[in-house]
Amino acid sequence: MAKMKKMAKNGTSNQDQPTNGKTKDLESSDRTENPSTIKSDHGTAFRALPLTVRSQYLKDLSFESPAAPEIFLSLKQVPEIVIDVGVKTTELANNGPLLHEVTISIVATAYHEKEVVFICEVIYAGLFVLGELPAEIVQPVLNIECPRILFPFMRSIIGEVTGNAGFPPLMINPIDFSAVYQKKRREHPSTGS
Repeated sequence: MAKMKKMAKNGTSNQDQPTNGKTKDLESSDRTENPSTIKSDHGTAFRALPLTVRSQYLKDLSFESPAAPEIFLSLKQVPEIVIDVGVKTTELANNGPLLHEVTISIVATAYHEKEVVFICEVIYAGLFVLGELPAEIVQPVLNIECPRILFPFMRSIIGEVTGNAGFPPLMINPIDFSAVYQKKRREHPSTGS
């Protein structure tokens, strides 16, 4: 497991994050020349991805239960859930070439005996600053790594909304954003993203 180091305002090391419930001072051998380099517990150093999350935010949220209140009387089992996932990336040109908005859209539709139980649509986004990356990995980072960072927050929102709507909270399984990206490339090969 990798340790992330905290730096005090004056640039000196403070303490590292708790390990097994304990906190210890960083030893001088744990420090590295490059602040984006992380050293594992086994002494292996690797470079962190040059990626910064500037902001993340909810862009749109919609929930409807068209069969309420009758559905609450007839629903005896967990409804069938169909999930549709989309990822969109936009370079924000006016703010420098390294700033990108990454948007995940999820539409979760629940069915019971071919009747729509609920539809939950969430669009969640983040602003990401990319450091120096080889051109061939910019799109995979934007379409795979950035959505992986955003997804847990979006998943929490969906669970809370469906639970507050009177249904069991919908806890979406982890999404294979690599597969979503590959499908997007097959469907739109000329876009290069």
